[in-house]
Amino acid sequence: MDIVERPEQDGAVPLRLTMPPSLIVIPARGGSKGIPRKNLRMLVDKPLVAHVIETSKQVPRAWVVVSTEDEEIAEVALEYGAHVVRRPMELAEDTTTLDSVIAHTWAEVERLTGSTIPVIVTVQPTSPLVSATTIIRAISKLEEENLDACLTVTDARHLYWVEEKGCPVPAYTERRNRQWLPPFWRETGAVVVTRRALMAAGQRIGGKTGLLVLPEDEAVDIDTWADWTVAEARLSSPKVVIRVTGNQMTGLGHAYRALTLASRLSVPQLTMAVNRDSKLAAEVIARQNYRVVMVDDDEAFLHLVGEEGYDLIINDILDTSREYVETLKKTHPCAVVNFEDLGSGAAAADLTVNALYEYSTPVSNQRYGWQYACLREEFLLSRPDPQWGTTNTLLVTFGGTDPNDLTGLTIQTVMKVAARVPDLELLVVLGPGNLRGSTYQMQLDRVRSRGARVELHATVQCMSKLMRRALLAVTSNGRTVFELASLGVPMVTVSQNQREATHTFARLSGGAVDLGLATGVDQGRLASVLEELILNRAKLVEMRDRLLRYDLRSGTTRVINEILASYHAWRARKDDSVRANGGMGTWQNSRLAGVSFEQGIGRLS
Repeated sequence: MDIVERPEQDGAVPLRLTMPPSLIVIPARGGSKGIPRKNLRMLVDKPLVAHVIETSKQVPRAWVVVSTEDEEIAEVALEYGAHVVRRPMELAEDTTTLDSVIAHTWAEVERLTGSTIPVIVTVQPTSPLVSATTIIRAISKLEEENLDACLTVTDARHLYWVEEKGCPVPAYTERRNRQWLPPFWRETGAVVVTRRALMAAGQRIGGKTGLLVLPEDEAVDIDTWADWTVAEARLSSPKVVIRVTGNQMTGLGHAYRALTLASRLSVPQLTMAVNRDSKLAAEVIARQNYRVVMVDDDEAFLHLVGEEGYDLIINDILDTSREYVETLKKTHPCAVVNFEDLGSGAAAADLTVNALYEYSTPVSNQRYGWQYACLREEFLLSRPDPQWGTTNTLLVTFGGTDPNDLTGLTIQTVMKVAARVPDLELLVVLGPGNLRGSTYQMQLDRVRSRGARVELHATVQCMSKLMRRALLAVTSNGRTVFELASLGVPMVTVSQNQREATHTFARLSGGAVDLGLATGVDQGRLASVLEELILNRAKLVEMRDRLLRYDLRSGTTRVINEILASYHAWRARKDDSVRANGGMGTWQNSRLAGVSFEQGIGRLS
């Protein structure tokens, strides 16, 4: 996956500043058979037909009219701000063509208003995911390319078969991967734009016709219950951006947590926004094929949010300010979730999660403690080794960058204890930001010369596999302590900086010996602790038992549930606010007579 070097502005299709006056017709009859009363059935939080009414109302200089024979649909359409044209029953049969319905509605609006409507747009209520931008682009394409009609399509390339003389035969000449097949477009029915002259000839599609390819996330056409389930899932899913830090100073734990959250959120639209000083994090994330956008600072991130319109913003950048969080919410309506935030922005976010801290009385929007640790998928699947305790294996891992070279300190310390620990095995794991591998290799050769077995791992695909081998681990006081604890591996912890020293889980769990800040640890102290623990199985068994009492594997699920609950609570408040401020019920008059089309356009703008 490529890394975008700035908030994207290129690639966007410019919209016409001057839109031609248009009539948007939403055909919604009451006699649906496949899904009974489909147009009135609640899809997430509103009737199906209401979704495209609200979308269509965002199109400039457009008059939104629902064509229906059903009194209940008519009332819902009025409540959500559309006008209504009553459809005669002969145009509401199963055999009725859509062309005749749209032609009737267009003719009625022109007759009642005395206006000449140059562009007629059909928007199907069964396409609730279609956006106002798509409708605008379809109208713009009609104008800019001087088309008679324009309709939305989706890419339907596949290896098809047909039947000839009772036998199946391939409808292709050569088997190829889907992306190498020739274009094959399927009409979505979502949007059809027609010029008046073509409509007057009794057609919606004909003459010079253009195709507008729908974005994949808008292409659902509800015809079956399976389609309904897909639309419901997508409408319920927020558009997410996760802002991440991860460099020599902060380590890569934030990047790995972002990947875990992205995997478990399962949303169709997700972007990783990475701080400019965090190229290490960007590379780790891009390898997992997520979209990565580099941002220089808060201002650039705010621009990205405003331009792309995210519903849920997750900050994993350590401390934020109240001003930053409040500006995010003003830039674009959104829910904000922060991780490891001890700044003033923690109280302003919809949710703040701090797993490494244990606060007895957190405020209502904050979740503290080990219950909210986010383990990577491999640790959710891996279990403690039942053969633990049968080897003298010491694991040394200090994260992505190890700025205090605690790895080197520990290797030198092991040289002193190797002779006194029989069958010692040393496993050393370097993070992607630790570039001291050649130096460590020379030091490890000296450890090997003292009779110990040694392994140096610079790139690890499955960290849990190495951790399960360990009798004891030496690590920094970050998120790695949760991974080790989930596998029941006792540990010695050293804090890389003052912030890590405030992390409470390791020392409160009873499964770790915490040596405090790196600046206060020397070889003598570390050697004494390592030798005592490795040679004292009873102490290690007690530490292991304490760690295994914690249900850390449920932490990611708890966090995901909290994030989604916060998002849905925010969304409910937003919808209530829209309704309270006149988003619904503002037009209660279905009479079009006596109102000119241009006056109507003016009322809608």
